[in-house]
Amino acid sequence: VGRKRPIAIMLSNVTDAVPQSGIEKASIVYEAPVEGGITRLMGLYEDYQDLEKIGSVRSARKYYVELALAHRAVYISYGHSKYAVSLLDKDSTDNLDGVEGSGSGVFYRTKDRVAPHNAYTSTDGILKGIEKQGFSMDYPSDFNGYFQFASPGETVSYEGEEAYTVKNGYTHNNPSFTYNDEDGLYYRSQFGDKQVDIETGNQLAFKNLILQYCDYEMYDDGKSLNIDTKSGGKAKYISDGVAVDLTWSYDEESGTEKYTLEDGTEVKLNPGKTYVGIILNADADKVQIS
Repeated sequence: VGRKRPIAIMLSNVTDAVPQSGIEKASIVYEAPVEGGITRLMGLYEDYQDLEKIGSVRSARKYYVELALAHRAVYISYGHSKYAVSLLDKDSTDNLDGVEGSGSGVFYRTKDRVAPHNAYTSTDGILKGIEKQGFSMDYPSDFNGYFQFASPGETVSYEGEEAYTVKNGYTHNNPSFTYNDEDGLYYRSQFGDKQVDIETGNQLAFKNLILQYCDYEMYDDGKSLNIDTKSGGKAKYISDGVAVDLTWSYDEESGTEKYTLEDGTEVKLNPGKTYVGIILNADADKVQIS
């Protein structure tokens, strides 16, 4: 599993689409704003075997595609913003799209949700789509990873501010993370309740939280965000009840983002599930860590 490329799936995150299916199996979950102040999630899956229902799957945004490509992931969406087309159309972008020919046989519709929140995929559909498109699932030989994790059994600790409750300031779904001392995990809530995977009933829990502050601009339509995933900025790494300040930067040579401590060394993450919240710099004052 660890030597195979992951898949990155766009997941709807509005009240008509929650709880999501299959999200608990994601190794990394990204969250970022889209139009109208709502957020969308992107799950990166290393081990996605035996999943009959993942979703609901929604459309691509350019900055999500950029983040997926930095992980060398196969990108999976149902539709796309027009601003993502040029990146999706590149030969180097492996993607399966539910409204394009590449998504034929990958997705199915259910009757338990209202369209467009009823498009789902599965392990079988994804594997069929990958095979049909002829995507290689081996990492490039020069890829050395995106995040740097501590070795199994090793715990990394840093000095910083106490972080037992984390709110990243999204006003639509008001997500929060609460630290549990007993298992060392951050449990996520949104829309005023626990966020669970409807297939398992389990609340989403993460070992690591990263808040990544980004510049942005509005496209000409006045409503679509163009979030900058390349210029760098501030970030926070939160784990084991402590938040530490980081700097993030994009490395052109490796095509990945790097997260460094104040002394310039790259941060190591504790092994476990990781959440990355993209915070618009204009909304930085809405973040609460206590």
